[in-house]
Amino acid sequence: MDKDMRIALVTSLFEKALRINDIYPRNKADSGDLPTVFVRFSGHIAAVTFEINENGWDAEEPEFRMSLHLDHTDGVFWACYKTISSRLDEVQKKAERTLKRMVAADA
Repeated sequence: MDKDMRIALVTSLFEKALRINDIYPRNKADSGDLPTVFVRFSGHIAAVTFEINENGWDAEEPEFRMSLHLDHTDGVFWACYKTISSRLDEVQKKAERTLKRMVAADA
C-alpha cells in the first residue's frame, strides 16, 4: 500500500470523526449523550489515535481507543483501519438515533 493510499484512508477516518462530532463544541452539559470522538496525530511516531466517548464526553476514560501507525505493515495497518472505521460507523448510527430521540423529546 503506497503512502498516498494510507493518507487517503486516514483522512477518511478523520472525516467520519468530524461528521460524528459536527462542527460545534461537544460537552455533556450542552450535547448530553451524543458520542464524542477525539483524534490525535503524533508525528514523532507516525500514529493517529482515535478515542470514542460513546455516551458523551466526560473526564472518564473513553470506551474505545486505538492508534493507527502509518508505518505498520500493510496487514496490520489494514486491520487497524477496518476496526476504527467500523467502530466510527457504529457510533455515527448511534449519534443519529440519539439526535432523533433528543429532537422528539423537545417537540
